[in-house]
Amino acid sequence: MPRTVVIGCGISAAAYLMSASRTLGTVIGVGGPDLWKQIAPTHKMGQPAPLLTGNLLSGPRGFNAPPQPGATPFMLAGNFADLVEYHFRSNTHFQFPGSLVDSIRRLPNGQYEVCGRVWSAKLPIFCDNVIIAVGPGPARPLMVGENGDIGVDVRNLDGYVVGGTEFMSPHWKMPRDEDTRGKTIAVYGGSATAAWVVELAKMRGMNVVRWFTRPGNGGDAWNVDVRFEAAFPAGSRNTEVRESTRDQRAVLKLTNIKIIRPHVGSPFLGLEFVDQTEQVIRLPVDLLVYALGAAHTRDTGIRAMLDRDTQAQLVAYYDRNLAISSRPSLLAVGTGDGSLMIVGSAMCSTAGFGTDMKLQGDPERTLATLARYTDISNTLPPAARPPEGIGMIMAGIEALNDFMPVRATGGAIAVYRRPHGQGLAFHDLAFVWTINFNTSNRTQLAAFLADVTDLPQFAANVAVALIVKLRTRAGNVLGLSNAQVQLIVWTSLCYAHALAALNHDLEAKRLWSDKNHGADRFVDMCVDYMTTEGSHVAYWARHSINC
Repeated sequence: MPRTVVIGCGISAAAYLMSASRTLGTVIGVGGPDLWKQIAPTHKMGQPAPLLTGNLLSGPRGFNAPPQPGATPFMLAGNFADLVEYHFRSNTHFQFPGSLVDSIRRLPNGQYEVCGRVWSAKLPIFCDNVIIAVGPGPARPLMVGENGDIGVDVRNLDGYVVGGTEFMSPHWKMPRDEDTRGKTIAVYGGSATAAWVVELAKMRGMNVVRWFTRPGNGGDAWNVDVRFEAAFPAGSRNTEVRESTRDQRAVLKLTNIKIIRPHVGSPFLGLEFVDQTEQVIRLPVDLLVYALGAAHTRDTGIRAMLDRDTQAQLVAYYDRNLAISSRPSLLAVGTGDGSLMIVGSAMCSTAGFGTDMKLQGDPERTLATLARYTDISNTLPPAARPPEGIGMIMAGIEALNDFMPVRATGGAIAVYRRPHGQGLAFHDLAFVWTINFNTSNRTQLAAFLADVTDLPQFAANVAVALIVKLRTRAGNVLGLSNAQVQLIVWTSLCYAHALAALNHDLEAKRLWSDKNHGADRFVDMCVDYMTTEGSHVAYWARHSINC
């Protein structure tokens, strides 16, 4: 019986364990607490449940009515964290919560030695497989200076400078147990997490005097709306924060941080900035919270755990079946034999390995020839696209493991004779699908339609392409309802019949186009017409579907 160590206990780990088809044997879970376990359980996430459960977690798979921002409730962080924990525990045999992994080394016999710590005790584990699902990586460090190249040791600032995740914990307290009410706070970062920090600070009675982010590149380097765009993703989750902080948001260079310890009263911070006009701005605050994102690099995160020999064996796993889109994207990084796999949001930074890595099964190509991992989100509803988002993670892992959201009922079987006189066998004929139309990939949608409908092949292909295109439109922020998907399927059948009646050699034309322009070109032309021609656009609009 093989032994598998899973590093990480969040959504990436749970999704991989639930969708893996290979035998993992005895599964041992190690790692610190999941991110969502560190956040207040009443915190509203950025999406409703169907955009977070995917095809794997138990919960609602779709919407009974067209979902509308502001009317469709968001899932609570506590409910999501409990759901992930339940599935993680259900798919592991042993867990070492609070453990940390220091190193992973492949042994001459092909096994792995995973060395870590549980509290103060060393934890060496020998195993056959390693699944690394540790999230997006270490938090980006707080930097100051004109060029942002001077690191800040926050340990010397008495707890008056904290990271966003730490601040959002229900257990966080001001230094010296001071009352948060009336305290002044500056927030550094232009992400949705930074927006949540601002929201929570106000809920705690704090006064947000400045919310800033660093300048970018190009002509919009100092444009406030552009630099804070990621803080307000589609779905209206952070609309109130956006409206209430117009005067507090700014693009600034943070050049210095000082802690001032007066003889009487509490310490406070002196922040120094430079604005677009090179004007120096000084601001005293009681607290600075920074939420600058996370990433694996050459020296931190996953690469720091792996020995050099194992790193040399790694290849990029990609969407070779084009399940997600017509251009294959990165899905994971692992050894050629799959015994060590790196999955989940670590792929947003390619786990720190750059773009020169060879592709699995195709050593003539490198990772640079693939679509980015984050491009997976372009096939999802707008509200499901935040960087390192849950919907993207689950879609990528489902494609990696060729997962199908279906199970056999056992109610009907067919008996067949095995070849070469090996006796009789049987296979199931009756299945139950638990498909999520808003997060499923093209292959999952096509398999579903092939099993539960009698659509002709061309009509089914049009239906799949229409579902993906319409669920991604800006006007369908939260995706489509189940009834809207049924309408799309019926409309695709009617369109295919009408097109065949007008073109008696339709199949010949379609085959010619597939051979000369690629398998998706003809279907894409049909879908473009069905979503741009005036009468069709009006037809979809009557059913609350925006093109």
